[in-house]
Order: sequence, then C-alpha cells, then structure tokens
Amino acid sequence: MNYYSQTVEQARANGDRSFCVPLAASIVSGRDFDEVNNMMIRAGIRKKGTGSYMRDWLPFFKNRLEMNMVEITSHVLQRARTVRTFERICNPNDRYLVRVKGHLLAVRDGKVQDWTQGRMHRIQQVWVVEGASEPKPASQPAPQPAPQPKTVKPAANEALRSYLIDDYNFSSFELEFAGKFVKWNTVEGTVYLSPSRGKVRVFIRNPETVAAVGRTITEVTGVAPQVTKKYTAWTMSFRALRTLKEEALA
Repeated sequence: MNYYSQTVEQARANGDRSFCVPLAASIVSGRDFDEVNNMMIRAGIRKKGTGSYMRDWLPFFKNRLEMNMVEITSHVLQRARTVRTFERICNPNDRYLVRVKGHLLAVRDGKVQDWTQGRMHRIQQVWVVEGASEPKPASQPAPQPAPQPKTVKPAANEALRSYLIDDYNFSSFELEFAGKFVKWNTVEGTVYLSPSRGKVRVFIRNPETVAAVGRTITEVTGVAPQVTKKYTAWTMSFRALRTLKEEALA
C-alpha cells in the first residue's frame, strides 16, 4: 500500500510545505496527518510551512504520540548506508523512521513511503517503531478469563528464554542486522544464531553440545530439529520468534 501518496496529498491540500516530520509520523503511527500536524503546531514543534528540529520532535514522538522508538542505526549501517539499500534489508513486518540530511522519512510494509524511494540519500539515523500508537474507538473492556495457574518450567528453559530476549535483543528484532551469525558460548559448547530471509536459525555443530542443550532448545522454541551430517538446527520465522518473546515476557 502506498501510504505516502495518500498522506502527502492531504498535507498539500492545506497549502503546507516542509512537512516531512509530521508526514513520517503519520505514516508510521497510523494517525491522520492533520491530527499529528495540528498537535505539533499546538505544541510549538513546528509552524505551517516550516520544518522542525530533531531535538523537539524526537521527545514529542515518544511522549505525546507514545511511539516506542528503538534506535538501530549501528546495526543498519553494517548492511545498508542509503535509502535505496535499506529497503532491501528492512523487515516488512516492522515500521521505521529514517533520518537523512535535512529530511525524515517513513518505511512501512517493507517499502520506503517517501519521495526518496530508490535514491542514494545517505542514512544518518534509524529507529524501529514498536507498537505504534494508533487511535482506537472507545469500547467496553472485554471480560477477562479466569486466571490459569502457570506451569513452572525448568530453570534451563527460563535461562535460555532470558538469554535470547535480553542478551541478543530479540525484543527489538535487531538480530536481523547482526551479520551472518552470532555465537553464544555456553559451558556445554557453542550455539550459533543466524538470521536469513525473515527467519532465524539456531544451530549446533558439536554432537556433545546437542546432547547437552538440544532438548531444552526444542522445548523452548517448540520446533523440531533438523539433523544433518554437519549440524543440528532449529528454524523459526520472525513471527514465531515474536510469539516466543511475548510468551516469555508475559
């Protein structure tokens, strides 16, 4: 979907210009452009026909628009340095704000939603916007089910969950920008984690390490291992990984 063409027409209809900041915020948050723009004007962040400074709009996005923005610039610059190349590596399930010189743009559904699409503007900063705040109609709260007793999981499972989430930043899905693979050196041997084409693969080369931690990985991920002559691997989609993260944080 081309969010940019729809939103930019709304912005131009008001005779405005230099509106890239409220435009990008509207696209990633799902809010109406006029709503975001008017909020920024009332807050003194910008005036009609003028741009705005990052020192003003960044805290405004986080506090007033309630955007959970995680900066991933260093990870992105390992694989992409321009707007055109960023579109090739971004996760289509995530929403991003990308700052280039004198301009802010949105990336949504795996596409650059901006006039800079396909161009060689050099990236200066990138944020992934998690849980973008979209206005929801008022409704009665749904009845809550009776609480179910939690199953006590083995300590090894909880430790692996914690390691995947905290030490490898799976909560912000930065692993996809981490290069070919990363290593987890355990007391039982080395476990490798490798992102590829929207999936994450956990694999082990040493049979002794498989014997020590393989069952735990299978229980935690819920994925059956693939066994070859060279390694044993568990492959998950990013969607399954997101579910695993949410369960672990519940």
